[in-house]
Amino acid sequence: MSYSRFFSQRSLRRQPSAIRAIFPLTQLPGMLSLAGGLPHPESFPLEKMSLTLKGGTQVDISSQDLKAALQYSSSYGLESLQAELRAWMCATHGIDTTQDWKVCVGSGSQDVLSKAFDMVLSEGTPLLCEPAVYSGSLAALQAIAPKLCPVAADGEGITAQGLRDSIEKSGAKVLYLTPTGQNPTGTTLSNQRKREIYEVCCEKDVLILEDDPYYFVYYGEEKQRKSFFSMDREKRVLRFDSFSKILSAGMRVGWVSGPPELVDRIQLDMQSQSLHASGLSQIVALAVLRNLGPEGMEKHIQKVVDLYRARRDAFVGCCDKELRGLAEYQTPQAGMFLWLKLLRGITDTNSLVLEKGREAKVLFVPGKAFNPLGGTSPYVRASFSTIKVEDMPEAVSRLRRLIEGSAVSML
Repeated sequence: MSYSRFFSQRSLRRQPSAIRAIFPLTQLPGMLSLAGGLPHPESFPLEKMSLTLKGGTQVDISSQDLKAALQYSSSYGLESLQAELRAWMCATHGIDTTQDWKVCVGSGSQDVLSKAFDMVLSEGTPLLCEPAVYSGSLAALQAIAPKLCPVAADGEGITAQGLRDSIEKSGAKVLYLTPTGQNPTGTTLSNQRKREIYEVCCEKDVLILEDDPYYFVYYGEEKQRKSFFSMDREKRVLRFDSFSKILSAGMRVGWVSGPPELVDRIQLDMQSQSLHASGLSQIVALAVLRNLGPEGMEKHIQKVVDLYRARRDAFVGCCDKELRGLAEYQTPQAGMFLWLKLLRGITDTNSLVLEKGREAKVLFVPGKAFNPLGGTSPYVRASFSTIKVEDMPEAVSRLRRLIEGSAVSML
């Protein structure tokens, strides 16, 4: 399929760096290079690097890998990490290793996602999105100023019919969504719902930006979960993944996977902005992946899932006890968030959270922060990821008193 119709004029004007194009030639046998502006490796003070995993396992990073990590590298990411990620993606999503797709590593998935926004959006471009959108994505979109077109949703996420209606009304050709443990709503699309959405996108020629940082933080019941990326027979899906939730948030390693024509253009953006993601972060991620191996990563991810499932159950239990008749919510199957609609006539949670919540010493995020169209919201987002389990009852109790106090003041 042709992708040029999706590209913004800004993206089409971006050209590869002439000097970066020379770098691969320096690897040819017998080549004597006077071209590259690479610093000499002898100028780097680091000699060795090792990690200690939980449990005491020592992981030494080879001098060859460290040497590659300390130097400028490909804007797609270290070749060794690219290969590891491709293998992992193929195993995770059931992708044929011979299929034609590429990976580009960024400083977290937000980095490559924002570059994708720049690639396909301009001011006024219609963008299909969920009714509530992660505030970080809204911040990235604000600078571009597309026309955001929320799609009707239910307790599972956006609906196929809602998507069809929004496309026909707006003429939009790009859909952005988070299918697993959506931030802030916590909704997770089933395999069947994904198939229905994908078919609508094929019919209407819509590009899908699949932002899925909570894919591995899933504690629902559906087995053999599918991604839009795994069912993409027409090469219309760009998938964004992250290590933030399973290895480290501060490591800042995320990646985009998808059709070469799209990933190549994101890589051009990388060239012009940061050259490439941190080599040290990439090599640390690679060392952990290699050391744990597929079985070790699976066991680690299961521990992560068990951790968040227990925390979710504890927090939802507190809400069930304290917020009956005061808030509506559904138990999430993935992610770190509970999306609460406050009752008792509360239509705007902004001042309740930012002013009264501060006074009561309990913090949530007001729903307004996630509203793609702005305006008031009766929702709050509660995160159960880091609060101490023993503090959950008091935190929810403080929210209960806030709701009761706000409801009384409205009479």
